[in-house]
Amino acid sequence: MVGSLEAGKQADIIIVDMDQPHLTPLYRPYSQLVYAARGADVKTSIVAGRLLLRDRKLLTLDVDTAITRVREIARAISSDRNPS
Repeated sequence: MVGSLEAGKQADIIIVDMDQPHLTPLYRPYSQLVYAARGADVKTSIVAGRLLLRDRKLLTLDVDTAITRVREIARAISSDRNPS
């Protein structure tokens, strides 16, 4: 199931947009990825063969709903810590 890129096997892969000012010039790709690339440079993410992010758009999460829910949780935690 793992060990090489072949049809039917699971894969964890990211595609990084290396055409960015902070990644230019590109002399040593591995060093650039480790020391200069950021999470925002990731364009595509595949985990266990499942496409999760394409063109920087999340495909498995409704971001607006998640933000709303987290804000609700934060308000509840805040009100528990600071009762009126």
